[in-house]
Amino acid sequence: MEMMHKRVHIIIVLMFAFVAGGMAQVRGPLLIADRSWALSGDTVRFMVTGAGDGSGSGKVVHVRLLSPLGRTATQVMVLTAGGAGQGYMVIPDSLTSGVYRLQAAIGSGAAQRGDTTIARLLTVYHRFAEEVTALPLPDGLLFWPSSEGSRGLIGVERERYAPRDEVLFSVTLPEGIVLKEGVVSATLGEGPFDGQSPFVLLPGNGEARAEDPLPAEENGFFIEGRVIAPAGESLPPRSMVLLSIPGEQPWFDYCLVGSDGRFRFMLRETFGTAEVYLRAIAENDEVLTVELSDGLLPEHDGQLAHLPLSAEMSRLVKDMTEAGSYEKIFSARQEPTAPGLKILSAPPLPFYGEPEQRVIPGDYVDLPDFREISRELLPAVKFRQHGTHYELQIISEEDNKYFGKSPLRLINGIPVFDDDLLFSLKSSDIRSIDLIYRERIFGDISFKGVVAILLNDGMEQWIHGEKNLFRFTLPCLQWPVSPEGVNGVPPSGPRHLPDLRRVFLFDKVVPGEPLHFRFGLSDLKGTVVLRVEGLTPEGDLVQLTRKISVR
Repeated sequence: MEMMHKRVHIIIVLMFAFVAGGMAQVRGPLLIADRSWALSGDTVRFMVTGAGDGSGSGKVVHVRLLSPLGRTATQVMVLTAGGAGQGYMVIPDSLTSGVYRLQAAIGSGAAQRGDTTIARLLTVYHRFAEEVTALPLPDGLLFWPSSEGSRGLIGVERERYAPRDEVLFSVTLPEGIVLKEGVVSATLGEGPFDGQSPFVLLPGNGEARAEDPLPAEENGFFIEGRVIAPAGESLPPRSMVLLSIPGEQPWFDYCLVGSDGRFRFMLRETFGTAEVYLRAIAENDEVLTVELSDGLLPEHDGQLAHLPLSAEMSRLVKDMTEAGSYEKIFSARQEPTAPGLKILSAPPLPFYGEPEQRVIPGDYVDLPDFREISRELLPAVKFRQHGTHYELQIISEEDNKYFGKSPLRLINGIPVFDDDLLFSLKSSDIRSIDLIYRERIFGDISFKGVVAILLNDGMEQWIHGEKNLFRFTLPCLQWPVSPEGVNGVPPSGPRHLPDLRRVFLFDKVVPGEPLHFRFGLSDLKGTVVLRVEGLTPEGDLVQLTRKISVR
């Protein structure tokens, strides 16, 4: 323990030698969290600052939680406005106890392309751990220099409080220092590193790929992956990947695959969680596999250190895990309520345009299969059996004869290439059918008419018969949600119910306004850490802390 602290102390001294006046200048996005420690299953709220020059909006920031060995445990994407943004992250219940790092990075591959960024330490305690005596952590942490020794001051009325007391405090910044962007917080319980800077240097994980530069992620994010041919075969030339997101207004896009099999899509203004379908196609109908890059950092072979906990800290962890278990029983879910999938950039019409005909099978008598539906309800559409297979054709409005090629067939917005799958669809399965009798051009591909079928909910079993079709559940941009329950006001409710909050205050510091704050304590006892963190207009990092006791 003593040797480890000595090593960390030496690193901090060396770091200070490179920073003029002890003020740390930040280049790149800085993440400020509402706590320095969390239980598995907690919802951690954060704010991102310094993600741009402040002149624009819409830049996407990837926030990752890195394990002690550097692997991404979970991640979210948030939009920023003027270089700042906010969001939340649900800590997976499965995480083991250890010292993790929260990192904000611009660009889907920023953390893997040689960048050096700042990460914030977040100690995670497994919710059901009976006893924690030591914490695994990355070996040789490089702490960012703290400005805690500056002339700034957090003033409080007294040092000791009782549960459910109200706390008032004020902040005096160092002389000549102005916060451009800042956050004030009050949290119960100290992390094992609360006596040092909460930030560490995070080295890059690879060389930058200069030959394949990524454009900026503005108001959207990249979906990247690769197409794989069967073993022993080469990838067919001009292979293509089709992307579909089902819904009332289905989303469709396509991408030609590179010689290495890699592809990339951009999803703009897409929030929530999407069910994405990818299909790889080739001219000769070869069977191809699609792999989607998850954007997770691979676990490296670095060394782990172990931080022993004092008996007092171990008791604190036990008390907090017990309180967390009771909180799950007495409190509602912590994560903010977010809407379902929203694609704000979706056009007002489907990608295939305004249909010439829309048929609602439910308005007519029930029909047992799609052959009867096409015969009785779909004008200028022919669905006939040839040998052991079926074939769908549609009449060209311009030539008044059937197109020589099959139309674009869509089920819930997903392209279908096997007409046999349509036969078993009954009229009670289908909500609507859109028909287009003209050639439609989408980018540099064209469709000889369109037959778009929208199924009723619960009728997705048809997918199992499709080949080369891969389904992925994709977390998209996080819907902007204001932090709830962290503005200093205790939750309303019956007094007999326990108040088990551990985060009392987490809010922005508004430049130019008086730095006076108040919050109500919970029923829990221990040390409460008051903290102000932020950036000056010059990009210097300011950190002020003060501790009070609840007994």
